[in-house]
Amino acid sequence: MNSASPRSVAEIEAWSRAFVTTMEEARQRFASFAVLNLVAQADLGRAIAMKGGNALRFGFGSQRSTVDLDFSVAGNLLADDEAEVRAQLARAIEGPNAFQLRLRVQSIRRNPARPGTTHPTYAIGIGFQLPGDRFYNTLATVATGVHSVVRLEISLNDAVCECIELDLDGTTRGMLRCCSLEDIV
Repeated sequence: MNSASPRSVAEIEAWSRAFVTTMEEARQRFASFAVLNLVAQADLGRAIAMKGGNALRFGFGSQRSTVDLDFSVAGNLLADDEAEVRAQLARAIEGPNAFQLRLRVQSIRRNPARPGTTHPTYAIGIGFQLPGDRFYNTLATVATGVHSVVRLEISLNDAVCECIELDLDGTTRGMLRCCSLEDIV
């Protein structure tokens, strides 16, 4: 069993027991794993590179973890446009997937908010529901969103130097770009 996260809905409970954590943490880790895989398989995955604490966890086996999934845009491969960032992410994660997970881009906010400012970061909330959750069948239409959220940050204008490719699920369906250990440290 992978220590970074459960890899399927069926593994969540056993992973929670094996790694002495809460079911909520196991669910969150699984949802993050699924989002990373879906992004890696989409066009968006070629435009961004993972960095930060979760890059250390998923890419290098560190026990360190952070609340959000941090990415930097490589070059100018993603426009500084909230609607375009939302559309790219929605294409990557929304719709049927092999993880039995329902996902929706619930929120997106540019920081700083003023257009034209340098070094913007998009703070994104992706709502998720697992089979059996209250809004599993209606997530796409829930007006207020759900409380189960994977947080992402996508930074534009960061320097992305050396990257490696991570095969998160062992299938090579989508290789996730990740900043090298030297770049992260």
